Amino acid sequence: MDIICLKLSATNCYLLKIKNGYLLVDTGYESDLTVFEQELHKNSINIKDINYLFLTHHHNDHSGLINFLVEKNNNIRIIMHKYASEALKTGKNVDLLRNEKRGVPNKRVRFLMIMRKKLKSSWTSTFPVYKTRDTDIIVEGDNTSILKKLGMDGKIVYTPGHTKGDISLVVDDGNCFCGDSVMNHPIVNILGAKYMTIGIENLDEYYNSWNKLILNCSRIIYPAHGKPFNVTKLKRNIGKIKTLVPTPDIMIKS
Repeated sequence: MDIICLKLSATNCYLLKIKNGYLLVDTGYESDLTVFEQELHKNSINIKDINYLFLTHHHNDHSGLINFLVEKNNNIRIIMHKYASEALKTGKNVDLLRNEKRGVPNKRVRFLMIMRKKLKSSWTSTFPVYKTRDTDIIVEGDNTSILKKLGMDGKIVYTPGHTKGDISLVVDDGNCFCGDSVMNHPIVNILGAKYMTIGIENLDEYYNSWNKLILNCSRIIYPAHGKPFNVTKLKRNIGKIKTLVPTPDIMIKS
C-alpha cells in the first residue's frame, strides 16, 4: 500500500491510497493549516482528492482541521467512533474530571506535561466543535466491512484506553495506523513511558488495546507521534507500567 506521511508540528498524519482517491488518518492541530497545505502540495495532492478522514480520536492535535476539510471538500466523509463524535459536539472532555482512573505513565512524564503547558498555553484539553453529518461513518467497535467497501483491504479495531473513542486502522498487509494508542516520541520514551502515550484514561483498557494490536498487526506500527516501529516492541513492553501517576490539574482544568 502507498503511504504518504504528512509531518506537521507535532502529529504524523497519513494519506493512504484507495480507489479513486485517498483516505487521510488524522489532521493535526488547527494551527497546522499552512504546513498541512504545503505537505499536500509537495505530494501533488488536491484536497478534493481526499475522500475520507479516519479520525483515530477527538483530541485537537488529531481533529484540528476537521472543519477546514469539510468546508473545502464537502464530499469528504469522516470515519470515527461514536464517543469521538459525541465529544466533538461540545469541544470538551466532559468525562475527564469524573474519571478517577486517568493518569500519566510516571512522574517524569507528568513534569514534562506541566512544563509544556506553562510554556505553551495553547496546549489544552479542548478541541474544535464539529457536528456529525448524515454522510459521516460512525463506528461503535471493531469493524471488518467499512474499509473493504472503500476498496481497502483492512479493518477497524476499537482501541480504547487513551480515550473511550480511540480506533485504529489495520491493513491486511500487517501495518497499523493507531493514533495515540501507541506513542514512539523519543523524549517521552527516554523518560520511561515504554511506548505509552502521555495521557491515559484507563490503563487496563489501554493494555487490552495493545493486545488487540499485537494480535491484528504483524508488521509496522505507524503512530501519530514518533517514527514507525516494529510491533515486536509492543510485545516487549506491554504491562511494564503497573500504575499511573495522576494527570496534572493544570491539564484537566484547561
